[in-house]
Amino acid sequence: MPHIISKALLFIVIFSFTYIQTSCDDQEDEEFVPTNEWQSIKTGQKVPQGLHYRINLQTGTKEAKLLDNEKVNDRKDLLATNVEVEEHKDFDVKEIKEALKNLKSDESKSEDGGKTKFRSYEELKEDLGGVNLTSKTDAEIISDLLEEHKNQIKNPKVDENIIISILEDLNYLAHQFDNALEFVRLNGFRDVIYKSLNSSSNPIQEIALRLLGSLVQNNARVQIHALETSSLHVLLRFLSPDEPVNLQSNAVFALGCFLRRFPLAQQRFVENGGIFVMLRLFEKSTLKIQVKIITLLNDLFVEKRDSAEKSNKIVKSQYESVNLENQFIDQNWCLHLDRALTIVVNANLDDHDSIEKILVAMKLLSNKCKHYDREVLSTLRNRYENLAQLESKGDNFYRDISLICIHILDEKSTKTEL
Repeated sequence: MPHIISKALLFIVIFSFTYIQTSCDDQEDEEFVPTNEWQSIKTGQKVPQGLHYRINLQTGTKEAKLLDNEKVNDRKDLLATNVEVEEHKDFDVKEIKEALKNLKSDESKSEDGGKTKFRSYEELKEDLGGVNLTSKTDAEIISDLLEEHKNQIKNPKVDENIIISILEDLNYLAHQFDNALEFVRLNGFRDVIYKSLNSSSNPIQEIALRLLGSLVQNNARVQIHALETSSLHVLLRFLSPDEPVNLQSNAVFALGCFLRRFPLAQQRFVENGGIFVMLRLFEKSTLKIQVKIITLLNDLFVEKRDSAEKSNKIVKSQYESVNLENQFIDQNWCLHLDRALTIVVNANLDDHDSIEKILVAMKLLSNKCKHYDREVLSTLRNRYENLAQLESKGDNFYRDISLICIHILDEKSTKTEL
């Protein structure tokens, strides 16, 4: 990492581990597509679950690939002076410590019978220019980053790039459950999140919103802390149509992470005028943000329906008390969906991703919404039935969209007959 890690472990630069994350929303448009080869991960890309993940500790470059079936070779061998440490080799912290602990100054036989001279820790350290070879835990790194952030904002001339780099490092660490709790314990919300969101710099606000989303995703204890420290009010402010589009988009992402699986926060969202704020943004925002809002609300509606099967009576009661689905329908959400679909079809009939997401949301509410445009739905059904004929075997994307259209049309026909 640029400010904490770059001076450590100069002779071993790759730290590899399996990174598993539950994504809470489309943080960015582009999704990382893994292969069997190492590929660089761009900033903001969505990373699927269950990949092999590594970071270059000097440059900060992050890479991932599909998991191998082969076991990683044992690396407890001593580091010899004539061994080349290649960048594609994977080391973890324990292995590094083990290698350093076993460094010897005497001579040892090599596998081919020859002699290889091993160097002592002090000799190696001296040769590397006195580099600090001790590793730090994530908690120590987070503490150092928070301290550096504190020192930076005291500077009369704050370096925006340094602040952004610190926030990006924290965002990288925040996806881990325990790291998010440590961030809370060190008052990171008060000292970093809220101060950054009050910054006059849009880039700083943007990464701070992403950091907030990363911290609260799938982490109930951090969600509660965020609610208690008024994160909801801050997020609603960034849903204003007057805010820059990139801030609106990241605010929707952070809000989605905050509200998911947290019925109490959903209730506070309603009580604080969240429905009005979100619908106002929806009416005036870009198609990209509209689709993000549609996807978020659809997930929350499904979540509430699934809660009916939960045995926990308190959780069921909380979801029943908020009932976001009916409250949005009462505010003409069905009409908003219908208009959004018409706009997409008229603007770009080949925007299959947006069309599919809107249709999925319409299907969920098809037994409650009465005024979907039947002509548009019929046009889409015919189009996707034709496209399905061209799909390769095993690929049912277009076919599935056509079936969604048929389901909605059949639901409307049943309502008409009744």
